[in-house]
Amino acid sequence: MFWLFILFLVGSSYVFYKYRSVSNKELFFKSPLFRSLLGSLLIFLVAVVIVNLFASDSGGTNYEPVIVRDTLDETTMDTSAHYLLSQKPAFHYHRIHRLEGDLQYLDYFRSLKSAYTRFASSPDTAVSSLGNFCLGVVSMQEARRAEAAGYFHSVSNTRLPYLHYCLGELLLIEDKQSEALTEYQLEMQNEGGNWIDAYTTLIRLYESDKDYEHLRALLEHPLADDYFPDHLANETLLYVNDWSGYIAHAFLTLADRTSWIGFWAALLISITWLIYIFRLNVFKRSPLINLVAMFFSGAFFVLLLLPFNDLMEVYTTLSINGGFWNDLFYCIFIIGVPEEFVKALPLLLLLLFGKRLDPVNYIVYGAASALGFAFVENILYFYQLKDGIIHGRAYLSVIGHMVDTSFVAYGIVWGLYQIKDKRSLRYLLPLSFMVAAGVHGLYDFLLFHNQLLLFFLFFIFIVQLWIIVINNCLNNSSYFTYSAARKTEHIRIFITLALTAIFVLEYMVVGFSSHASLANVQLLRNSGVACFLIVFFSTNLSSFDLIKGYWRTIHFVSREKRGYGGRQARTLLTSWYFVNAVQSHNYVGLDVIVYNDQYNRTLGELLDGEYEGKIVNRITLYEDHIADPQWFLVKMTRLLPFDADRPDYVLVKLRFQEDSLLYEDEVQVFFKSITDAAVLRESKPSKEAFPFYGWAYIRLSSNPGSM
Repeated sequence: MFWLFILFLVGSSYVFYKYRSVSNKELFFKSPLFRSLLGSLLIFLVAVVIVNLFASDSGGTNYEPVIVRDTLDETTMDTSAHYLLSQKPAFHYHRIHRLEGDLQYLDYFRSLKSAYTRFASSPDTAVSSLGNFCLGVVSMQEARRAEAAGYFHSVSNTRLPYLHYCLGELLLIEDKQSEALTEYQLEMQNEGGNWIDAYTTLIRLYESDKDYEHLRALLEHPLADDYFPDHLANETLLYVNDWSGYIAHAFLTLADRTSWIGFWAALLISITWLIYIFRLNVFKRSPLINLVAMFFSGAFFVLLLLPFNDLMEVYTTLSINGGFWNDLFYCIFIIGVPEEFVKALPLLLLLLFGKRLDPVNYIVYGAASALGFAFVENILYFYQLKDGIIHGRAYLSVIGHMVDTSFVAYGIVWGLYQIKDKRSLRYLLPLSFMVAAGVHGLYDFLLFHNQLLLFFLFFIFIVQLWIIVINNCLNNSSYFTYSAARKTEHIRIFITLALTAIFVLEYMVVGFSSHASLANVQLLRNSGVACFLIVFFSTNLSSFDLIKGYWRTIHFVSREKRGYGGRQARTLLTSWYFVNAVQSHNYVGLDVIVYNDQYNRTLGELLDGEYEGKIVNRITLYEDHIADPQWFLVKMTRLLPFDADRPDYVLVKLRFQEDSLLYEDEVQVFFKSITDAAVLRESKPSKEAFPFYGWAYIRLSSNPGSM
């Protein structure tokens, strides 16, 4: 609740600041920020009203399941010989376990023990067997194991239900496992015996010994459907080479762990991200059918993981044990490597047998395959809808899978389009694959070790890298046109509303499957993190600064001179996030008005008013071999009053990269004139070749809402 309040306070302050910062309020109300915010709030409010009006509500505040203790009344507290002898051993076994240590029924428990003592001395073997058995159970409960063994061995009726189970428990405590196994097996042969506990104990002991032959026999028992663990059944069938049984059981397991709510939640998440990646290629979209085919390929190849994971359990002892290096190795090589191979396999087959794709389509297809993998995984996870699992998987795990596979795809793009040598894939593919597996492994490692702060920092960083990867692929598209660049802005509203809808869906599922009060509690508890991630995704996953042919690199320290491109210098601690956050400045094709800053006397002596022009290109200038791609070439409609420089073209760059020409009244720019247009056609035009006149202002000359 505290973090939700802080987020609301900060968010409200920012929205109010953006509203007050523009005099033309129409710009604010038509901005993606306002439309996304308004849409999300409406979705939230409608869901809250529906749940609280139509979902049932217990009215309580304690939502933990209530454990109802067994009750005892006068009819079941009868200690007469007739009543006790009419009950089966199971009744006495569970009654003794129920009463031991409960002071409320101390007198009744003493009466029972007295009755059992009388039974033990009876000449009737059936009666004495029951008496000795019950006294043995009492002694076991009171930790007098030798005395308990004596009573059990005094039982004449060796087929008495529960007797061999109790003997097995005693032997197991004494670490005599082989003898205990025999007793549990005998218990399974007694009609009315403690089959369930004996059966599950046998499974546990055989599993610890990896005794798959005996496990295979237990798998044939009628209790197997309800009590034999699915993962262990798969391992057992693999060990005995029963592949047909293994495949059938694997599919049954998937079917059994699929709930309708979980299925539709997983499908909604997949559709949301499929729409997102389908819309990524703003220049020439791949046919939707190809994307769907990659999705189903990724889902199908998940089946390859099942035998791998089971074989690892059967033939190795590798596992998560809390050790740093052990767990890191396990997460990267036992989890990351096989999962990334399965997700990348459809993309690799496409690379081998398909034609060359547009750069961004390698990312799109890789992400679609990862979504298919995540879809199956989500179905299994959504078998039990725990608090926050739906939006947690949608916002974190699914994106993580797409990011990892995109790194493999980027290795292909880098070789084919940056190095431009297909032979480079021989080393780029293994390298990018290990990067993907390493990122995947570190993601899981931080979660397993509960390093939540480091996990979120790491997650935000890898998403930023993903944005750079997508941006570079778009920059180098074979169909690149600046006229289509601004279409990426439209993704923002979709992402915000879709992710809000997923969060609201989870809220409504809880409300109608449980009760409104629980849903409201979870809503307040989860809203802070959910809102943070929705804002993060909506502002970043739609922010692509498109520059034809430009390859952006990753850097951890700002490469701009202090005060040159930002309002304040970035520290190393924060630059990993802010500097690598791509800012969208897709303004080519916009009509603008250029005019002087009143405090810039140098330019003020030349510009006597407002000059109309059109942004016609992006230009990358170089200084000390460092690329600065943020310059725009403006063709002037009204000629500039320059004597020595060209009057029809100028270069401008936003002084503050966090500003937006689309949704602000005016933005301050650095102003350069052009003496020789031929310099612009050089491979690396120098900044020094263009005279610098300080800063000016530009604004749109038309309504951005009509674009």
